[in-house]
Amino acid sequence: MQITIFGSGYVGLVTGACMAEMGNHVVCYDIDGYSFEFDDWRFNIRKSNSEPVVRLNVESRGDADLMRARTAEIVAILES
Repeated sequence: MQITIFGSGYVGLVTGACMAEMGNHVVCYDIDGYSFEFDDWRFNIRKSNSEPVVRLNVESRGDADLMRARTAEIVAILES
């Protein structure tokens, strides 16, 4: 049998390993956040692996004002 598992955390990975051990063909997929890139800036947002928080990384190409403005916009959306 072919099995696809979305989410390779503790449960998904162990389940996939057990299913594979029983002779099934298993593929596990996992996402490490979401990344968006624009001309002058980019950001990545993901859940923390060690704390109950969301991590936000915002970068620009040397424009600190743009980075602060975009960070404020994203945080406002997250808090709404």
